[in-house]
Amino acid sequence: MLRRGKVRTKQMTKRNLIILSLLALAALAVLVGLGTWQLQRLAWKEQLTARINARAYGSPVELEDVLAKWRADGDVEYARVRLSGRYLHDKERHFYATLDGRPGWHLITPLVLGDARVVFVNRGFIPSELKNLAQRQDGTAGGEQDVIGLVRVPSGTKTWFTPENEPERNQWFWLDLSNMAASVFDKSTVTTLPFIVEAEKRDGTNEWPKRGITRLSLANRHFEYALTWYGLALGLIAVYAFFVRSRLRQQ
Repeated sequence: MLRRGKVRTKQMTKRNLIILSLLALAALAVLVGLGTWQLQRLAWKEQLTARINARAYGSPVELEDVLAKWRADGDVEYARVRLSGRYLHDKERHFYATLDGRPGWHLITPLVLGDARVVFVNRGFIPSELKNLAQRQDGTAGGEQDVIGLVRVPSGTKTWFTPENEPERNQWFWLDLSNMAASVFDKSTVTTLPFIVEAEKRDGTNEWPKRGITRLSLANRHFEYALTWYGLALGLIAVYAFFVRSRLRQQ
């Protein structure tokens, strides 16, 4: 009886170790897979950053070249483009933003091109107390203006935590370019381009609005995340080895 009990105990222990080993192997595969996926994301993010920098810091291109690229594949994000036209300051739209913790608005202003098409230009940030156009006439130059900026394509969607836009109050909390254009133009008579241009900062100027608001750096912590997953995988191996060794020593 005693011998049968020992045999049965050994069989149970062996079966439990097999089950434990399979579970540990599955968990190890998941952890290593997550670490490898983060390394792949790291390579993708580095390629994306390199492409953004090449476009944003390259020589400005003509608008027609951007439109040709748009019609070809739609990949025009961060293209540095040169424009010339006349601002319609009385039709500017106010897009909520903060700068260094200070609440305010981005001025999304229609720019009428020489062929009467309209492109919305993000002229920069103003604090809330300067929202009234009459308080910043110095920053509303008239006549023909030359603009260099970066092309941005609004997603056209809002998140769960984003407030609804208020077109009647000219307060926009997410870039709904279609409705933004409809709030100031008759779509049947005006052709608006399907993207906005974020104006570059001009050297030696600190006037409102503050230009150069485009964020070019992308968060990239994928290498840290990969090390975390691989570290957990090594920890799992160590715990498994310690546990199995202790059980075998008991036997």
